[in-house]
Amino acid sequence: MDLHSNVSDIPGVGSIVKKRLEKLQINKKLQINTVEDLLYHIPFRYEDFRKVVTAKNARVGDMITLHGSIKNTANIYTKKGRKMFIAEVEDQTGTIKCAWFSQPYLFSVIKKGHFYSFSGKVEWLGKEKALITPMFEETINPEDISQTGSIIPIYPETRGLTPSGSDQRLIY
Repeated sequence: MDLHSNVSDIPGVGSIVKKRLEKLQINKKLQINTVEDLLYHIPFRYEDFRKVVTAKNARVGDMITLHGSIKNTANIYTKKGRKMFIAEVEDQTGTIKCAWFSQPYLFSVIKKGHFYSFSGKVEWLGKEKALITPMFEETINPEDISQTGSIIPIYPETRGLTPSGSDQRLIY
């Protein structure tokens, strides 16, 4: 493999990712055809989630990572009629809520009693502190996290590619 090899020649990049890349290229949103194109597709900014805090010490405005188990989950409707998924995360110091708008499927993804790592910005949700649309990953050992608790690159126009599975080989 050399710089002019096709991206689809990268081990682990299969037909599904190849089709997504082709769709993005047709729409002129992402022009990654070769290994060289991929190397020059650099992030336009980074999110720093290395600050690991407890629920009690989470401060509004901070970008944080929090480790804890899920105490409760619920799909609710806001006053404005938007659907919101809420997960209450508990650690040794207390609880904090995590909220995602228009993502009711998370009810079957984030399981009560399981241990997760959440990264995001602490904001107000009504009168309570909460992580709004945080990144998350399930983990047994907080030392084994890959997408939270670190510096995450944010790439321009990668809609259609997800930061997990074989797509991750292209984005990161």
